[in-house]
Amino acid sequence: YEYVPEKVLSGVALDNTVPLVLCLEGMGDDPRLFVEETGLLTLAEDNAIALVAPDIQNMDQSTETLTALVRWMLERYPALDERRVYAFGYSTGGYLADCLGSCYPEMFAAVAPFAPTNYRFPDNEGVKMDKYDVPVIFCTSSYDERRLIGKCGHINEAFSNRIAMW
Repeated sequence: YEYVPEKVLSGVALDNTVPLVLCLEGMGDDPRLFVEETGLLTLAEDNAIALVAPDIQNMDQSTETLTALVRWMLERYPALDERRVYAFGYSTGGYLADCLGSCYPEMFAAVAPFAPTNYRFPDNEGVKMDKYDVPVIFCTSSYDERRLIGKCGHINEAFSNRIAMW
């Protein structure tokens, strides 16, 4: 689902002036609800930011597919700024945002994995991270406590390892 500012659609926006956020919902969720419930849609409308929210339930969830989607958006809308592409997601979407930032740091200005799931990461992840400085914000909530927080109230080993890798 694309949410593109009117000034981009009408051709008024100058090339490379509009940020793009790749919005990645959690497994079993709806990408349209995700952008509304998280406030991304209001933020985008108020600040002329483009959003793309793929339905990850019904697609190949590989990082290659998601980066192809970003490249397609950048080619389709010249006003989008390739230096200001961000990935934001929670749960499965958080895992994907984490993977994208560590596997394709040259493509993302920053990533925000919220309550990312602890799946196995791609073999090529982190290879380029020494060459790029990609800001990241990890967040979780009390709802995700059992998955990400240990019995003593500290983050679990897998989540701690991800933070250390960044």
